[in-house]
Amino acid sequence: MKRILFSSIFVVLLPLSLYSEDLDRYEKELVILEDEAGRIKAEILHIRSEISSIKEEIQRIEDDIKRTEEEVINILKTLNLMNIESRVNSIMYKDLEMQNIRFAEYIRSLILRYNENTSRLKSLKQDYEKNVNVLNDKLNESVKQEELLLAKISKVYALMADRERVLKLKTGGLMRELLSSQREESSKKIESMANREGSLVEEKEKEEDFRIIWPVREGEVIREFGTYLDTDTNLERFSKGILIKSPFLSEVFCVADGKVVFAGWLKGFGNTVIIEHRGGYISVYSHLARIEVKRDDEVKGMEVLGFVGDTGSNEGVALYFELRKRGKAIDPMNFLK
Repeated sequence: MKRILFSSIFVVLLPLSLYSEDLDRYEKELVILEDEAGRIKAEILHIRSEISSIKEEIQRIEDDIKRTEEEVINILKTLNLMNIESRVNSIMYKDLEMQNIRFAEYIRSLILRYNENTSRLKSLKQDYEKNVNVLNDKLNESVKQEELLLAKISKVYALMADRERVLKLKTGGLMRELLSSQREESSKKIESMANREGSLVEEKEKEEDFRIIWPVREGEVIREFGTYLDTDTNLERFSKGILIKSPFLSEVFCVADGKVVFAGWLKGFGNTVIIEHRGGYISVYSHLARIEVKRDDEVKGMEVLGFVGDTGSNEGVALYFELRKRGKAIDPMNFLK
């Protein structure tokens, strides 16, 4: 059986190495493409920034010209009012003349600024008209390059996702086969242990009702005892216990008084605790994140044995719980309170 299993592993691993090489190649290509896309994106941003800067400069100068024009108009209005007032109120001509001189100087400075701005605006508009077409052409070309690169990147991502999916399916199937084989081997060990412990119980012992509490405070049974369909392999399998989905590191309780006969790592089950109870019953708690008891400990119902985890699990965080009578796996749901 082991020879067949290892042969299967070799047959599966050979194509898997090819898939891994493909993924490595795609990842390297992706790095190059993403670097190029980043460079083009930076170039696009730079071009847009240049165009925006020119537009802002033109707008600023146009606003300044408008303000200058308004100032000149206001000054001329003020001068006109002053001339009228001087005639009405007989303001001294000399004072009026001084004010007119000051205003004239100010108007000259405004006109000078106006002319400079007008000249600068004309030059900017000429540069803008000359360069904006070139910049827009360059921008459009960069945008097209970016779109092509993004399409190529998406294609590479799709190829990688496809390879990863195949790789996951193949490795997942292989891991399930390995875990299934390990669990079968460990299950026989549990059965042997249960038979050994059960044989110590006197056959004349009066059978009493055996009831157990739930091993976790909160949880959902996601796999029941008995036959179930493995959706990954599309094969029917038999579960000798129940799988309870419960929050990570939730407390796992002993379901009834008993004695720890095993506490440690069990192949295919991860961290596991096995408790011997009266009447030839044993309970099994697997996939624990941590174990809080040791072999030969006397434990009471509701005593913490460990914490929910995912060790040895290929179905995420959950508690695998099993109940046996004289070594035979039985449905725990019939005994839970």
